Amino acid sequence: MNSALIIFSSFTLAYEIVLLLRLPTFVLFCMLPFFIWFFFKHVKKTSYVTLPKLLSMRFLLILFSVSNGLLCLLLYSFNPDDPTFFNKTAVNVVNLQAQFSSNDIRLAYDDLPAMSAAHLLSSWEYFMQLVGYYSTGSMLQGYHNIGAFTCGFFVPMLYFAFYRNFKLKETTSMILVAFTLTYLLFDAQVLRSVGSWYFISGWVGKCLLAAYLPLLFSLALHSIKSEKKEDWILYLLCVISFGGLSGSSLFIIPSSIGLIALSYLIKKVLVLRSKIDFGVFRKSLIIFVPSIYIVMLGGLSIIVFGNLKDASYWESTNLNLYNFIFVVFSPSHLLFLTLFPIFVVLVRERKTLFYFQMLATYQILALIVFVNPIFAKLWVEIIPKDAYWRIYYIIPYPAIVALTLYIMFLRLKKVTNKISKFGIITLATCLILSHFVTGKTVFSMQKEISFAKNFKNPWDYKLEIIPTEFINGLIHYRNFLNENQLVFLAPEEIEIVFQQLYPFSTTISARHMEQVFNNAQKPLAIDVLTRRFSERFVSGARETEYEEAFNLVVKKFDIDVIVFRKNEGNLIKTNQMIKDNNKWTIIGANEHYLAIANKEKLSIYQR
Repeated sequence: MNSALIIFSSFTLAYEIVLLLRLPTFVLFCMLPFFIWFFFKHVKKTSYVTLPKLLSMRFLLILFSVSNGLLCLLLYSFNPDDPTFFNKTAVNVVNLQAQFSSNDIRLAYDDLPAMSAAHLLSSWEYFMQLVGYYSTGSMLQGYHNIGAFTCGFFVPMLYFAFYRNFKLKETTSMILVAFTLTYLLFDAQVLRSVGSWYFISGWVGKCLLAAYLPLLFSLALHSIKSEKKEDWILYLLCVISFGGLSGSSLFIIPSSIGLIALSYLIKKVLVLRSKIDFGVFRKSLIIFVPSIYIVMLGGLSIIVFGNLKDASYWESTNLNLYNFIFVVFSPSHLLFLTLFPIFVVLVRERKTLFYFQMLATYQILALIVFVNPIFAKLWVEIIPKDAYWRIYYIIPYPAIVALTLYIMFLRLKKVTNKISKFGIITLATCLILSHFVTGKTVFSMQKEISFAKNFKNPWDYKLEIIPTEFINGLIHYRNFLNENQLVFLAPEEIEIVFQQLYPFSTTISARHMEQVFNNAQKPLAIDVLTRRFSERFVSGARETEYEEAFNLVVKKFDIDVIVFRKNEGNLIKTNQMIKDNNKWTIIGANEHYLAIANKEKLSIYQR
């Protein structure tokens, strides 16, 4: 796991330098070998261990990792936001002379800014595109399937290292890892809980970040306890890597690091009654310093690209603070978060006490700062509303649940009174049942989202089935559809799939494009309402203003492919277009959709 962290952090650092300095893509690959060599040289003696020493335990952990990776790979799911992240770097895979685009390249005929400059900072998608392209010949295989497997593979190692960092035995840590993985599988009471997001959309950078955040706490504590330069550098590389997973890291990572540093200071001064000397402040500073990298990254992004704020549909919602809390947490989560700091008082083992107290202090501070309605009003002004709920991922509640039950087990071993033993067993049983019986599995969440099935073939993409089947039915026109800057108009579900299968295409209307137009300043070739109304027309809406918008777009702009959602009105319109204008021809149809193409353009690719 440490090697993976070095490689991805090196790639992310090179990516961010090339992106911010507006350099050609090939410069990234010139810098990458040096960064990898430099970090391997300075981290090879790290004492941070992610694998057990016992051979039997190591085999079991690898078995957990492979099984978990395969489960993430095989679970059927799709994420409609994928084109926003996937398409932004697709051209840089095949054209190393190009710069990374700062525009939203999904949309045709207007050079529109990215949805948010923060989205540009994510290197994860480009990394997985390269892995897929050079290993399987498919960028999408890398992003969807290799990405999903990678997400699942490292989670057991992450939690093993986390529990070992609490000075627990290897066997105990492995038992807690097994419990945590089971817990995550049942952690789907709400759509954006860690378990739900991680299993259903783990290949997406922001979901991966939510699952891997416990690593930050673990490495921060390990670096100050060991006081080895190599361990601190590994902690810094973790921060750089997380910065490449999602634009949300710009506020999540500094917030988490700040709370870890403050927790250490409070624990030393208030809990252990240590003297306030330079040594205490020095260690707090050691924890805090890597966050400066993320803050500088955000500042430079504003200078180079402008607005970081993502003016999304969340801005128009009427959610208050407690609505945001329940976007991530269920009542079961909050119950454990309430009990853990109380139960930490029962910990008596000196070698583990420091870590339990640190985690409890960190959790309490996170609740005070980000769940307290007094402070939350301030944070909502700083952190965009569309992303505020993601701040709650800084609380590693899957680990807190496991450690709460572990503390209860320790007390059970030491209590001799039968009534007390019965009380502890009853409480532990009720807590477990409150989650595993009343909660939902990832499979039930799939059903709630209306996914067509639970599992897919390993090589199938994570795409919606019906639109994918229709687009795959156009395989005879693959050369035509692969044309660079091909322009199409289609219902949203077709647009999402089409742009991932043919990432060099552009569309008249795209998902959440209103956010892009909120940041647009130049005169527009096609305004946002005309784009959206034309999309609604091909989706089957029959209002007059929608048809007028469609007619305007078709008449004024050169469109290569139009896909209609099949209904009587759209069939009449299609027949009329083909009859009145010799420009169009049908290239595919099934019970759901009908596609027509520009006859002249199509003939070029059929010669």
